[in-house]
Amino acid sequence: QDIVVSGKFTTENIINLARGRATNGSVPANEKLALVVVFVDNGDPFAELIVFDPNTQSNLTTICEMDLGGAIDSAKGKGTVALAGSVDSVGNFTKGWIAMTGKATITGMETPAPQLAFSGAIQALFRGNDGDDFEVVVTKGKASTLGTIGTLLVGF
Repeated sequence: QDIVVSGKFTTENIINLARGRATNGSVPANEKLALVVVFVDNGDPFAELIVFDPNTQSNLTTICEMDLGGAIDSAKGKGTVALAGSVDSVGNFTKGWIAMTGKATITGMETPAPQLAFSGAIQALFRGNDGDDFEVVVTKGKASTLGTIGTLLVGF
């Protein structure tokens, strides 16, 4: 039986599904949705959407590995960024994709921990089953992040 339901899909829902729990479960305080951006000297930059534990500074699970593209004016530290990738088979996720576009500003490039602010739009399709109420979720939302490059927290 096909059922179409419209509702809100939250950051907590995504964390729970990635960790193999039902969408309506409580999320432990140490589990955060994070966007890790990696810049490499001899290659293309990339990003990962992960469930991150700030207490241990560790990746609990990777939801999606994304290609990162865009252009940032090095003099102004501002530009446009686009990220896209396939959802990994992890937890209750079996397939899907995520795409993000937005504006980025980098400050403190001369410091050991430059800051990246990102504000933009997210579109995603998640597929999986938690044995209760989840088969396919199509979601769109806004992301606003601020953090040291490499440990950005995001929200849907």
